Amino acid sequence: MASRYDLVGQTLLGADEVRSLLGQWMDIVGAQRAGFPAMGYHGPYGGHPGPFGAQGHRVAGPSGIPPRNALVDRQGPARADRILLPMSSAGNVTGSATITARPQNVAYRPERIIVGGTPSNWTINDIKVGNRSQLSQAGELPGEAFANTAIDTFVSFETVQTAMDFVVQVTFIGTASAGEQFKAAVFGTAAIGG
Repeated sequence: MASRYDLVGQTLLGADEVRSLLGQWMDIVGAQRAGFPAMGYHGPYGGHPGPFGAQGHRVAGPSGIPPRNALVDRQGPARADRILLPMSSAGNVTGSATITARPQNVAYRPERIIVGGTPSNWTINDIKVGNRSQLSQAGELPGEAFANTAIDTFVSFETVQTAMDFVVQVTFIGTASAGEQFKAAVFGTAAIGG
């Protein structure tokens, strides 16, 4: 096919060149793999498939480049499991400390905190999910509220999303001058993929 000309006499692309460029564009963008209908062209990069496979027509181009704009359904959670989240200080605490954990589950809802050792040696200053306090007002909680023998201590905190911080701020009020290591276990429920 002869080249086409615009109004000022400059050469535009011929039909074969246009088909070739469209095929290359489809490879880079990945429109056919992303579920968009193929362009109605036929050339070295394929075209729309016919009812019998349209011999010689390929849905994807020869480059094999995966599309950047394809939306793929992510498999959702299939069940919820009880998960433990460890919370402990790096060493002994003699004053106040901020203990941070970052669960790697899709959604983790803390439901009970158990302070190990001697819970009466600790005051819980705050519990946060991300930057949001989980206490109804500012104040301190006794460590005994989180003892393993405490009754009816199951609560529902806000859900901790993936890579969001779960923070417990504590103060050591025991008599040991060397302090004590803070250790706690957080029981919760997390969404688990299938």
